[in-house]
Amino acid sequence: MRSFSIGLVIGIVGTIVTATAFIGASWLFGAGTTKTRPPLISDLPAKVDDITPAFAERIRAHFPIGSDEAALVEELRTEAFQPEWILPKNVREAAFIESDLVCRKEWHVVWNADLDGKITMINADFGAICS
Repeated sequence: MRSFSIGLVIGIVGTIVTATAFIGASWLFGAGTTKTRPPLISDLPAKVDDITPAFAERIRAHFPIGSDEAALVEELRTEAFQPEWILPKNVREAAFIESDLVCRKEWHVVWNADLDGKITMINADFGAICS
């Protein structure tokens, strides 16, 4: 009877450990999750060399020179871009960062605005560091 109880406990503990490992691995590797990118960076080219030009073109088309900076900032916030305000010469920047075990990918939007809140310069780029 005692060996049955020990076997039952070992079985239960084994099941819990296995389930915990599976859940942890799923979380760690992103299995079973849907990672959707914000619209500003979704559906960009797959080839790394083509991402920056396509992203920059998309940003400039969406927020041309003379656009309201407030609209740009609101859209970037809505799409989970994080501000990086400490830049020289009144340049502003926001970045969307995506990381996993292999790569860290960053999409940056850089702009400047006049005193009336109108965009005077805007650019975007992409970078990735993969191991």
